[in-house]
Amino acid sequence: MALQKATLPNGMQVSCINSFSVADVHRQVQQYFRHGITVRPGDTVFDVGGNIGLFSLLVYEKCGGNVTVYSFEPIPAIFEALRENLSNLDARQLKPFNCGLSNEARIATFAYRPNMPTVSSLYGNDDGEMQDQLKSALLKNLAATPLNLRWLRLLPSFARNFLMGKAMRTAFEAVDVECQLRRLSDVVREEHVERIDLLKVDVDKSEFDVLEGIDDADWARIQQVVMEIHDLDNRLDKITTLLKKHGITNITVEQEEVLQGSNVYALYASRPKE
Repeated sequence: MALQKATLPNGMQVSCINSFSVADVHRQVQQYFRHGITVRPGDTVFDVGGNIGLFSLLVYEKCGGNVTVYSFEPIPAIFEALRENLSNLDARQLKPFNCGLSNEARIATFAYRPNMPTVSSLYGNDDGEMQDQLKSALLKNLAATPLNLRWLRLLPSFARNFLMGKAMRTAFEAVDVECQLRRLSDVVREEHVERIDLLKVDVDKSEFDVLEGIDDADWARIQQVVMEIHDLDNRLDKITTLLKKHGITNITVEQEEVLQGSNVYALYASRPKE
């Protein structure tokens, strides 16, 4: 599939899989910098679940180009867009990896969703439940949905329900793709990373796997964490407990308005300032 082009609000043109979703992803990546989460010139950032690179580009812009970003995207088609977008800037500072991060190095089968690349996932076996949750949350919170969906408020409830269900089924159409997984600590050693000023994780239900791939000795390198969490099997509590165990104790958890009623949360965490 040939890559499409989209233009960001700042005028920058980017490569993408589906241009219609870029504006919403661009809005979402702005939300990572809340509750004290910051980046500064000279920082090192891990962008886990890099997608087409909009978060990496935002970090680069915020730091005036003086930043090192390791960006990880396992799906080959999405990675091509990521690679193109980062290659337009300083290759020494922006480092794309065509792999995901997990609790072990292996080849795994991902559900790649070309119609909605941002919900491609290693865990596709409970998509029926996820679709139902997203559909219910979006219908309940239509005023907060992306602009291209708000017109649904003009329709009677049965029509809204039918069209949203159809949109969810289309969005979740999947193709199986074999992808490489690695451990975060292995990358840290190979790349001689001394410090991770911000670890961003958005990996659609694989977030705990990513954290399990961090050796105890490497947790001290991590200063801030921001991540999307699917609260399955008490995962939210498990992750907050793990972070606190390793000294990352300033933690805020919230739920985006459009996702209220689902099991998807955003977590912002940092070490106490010395």
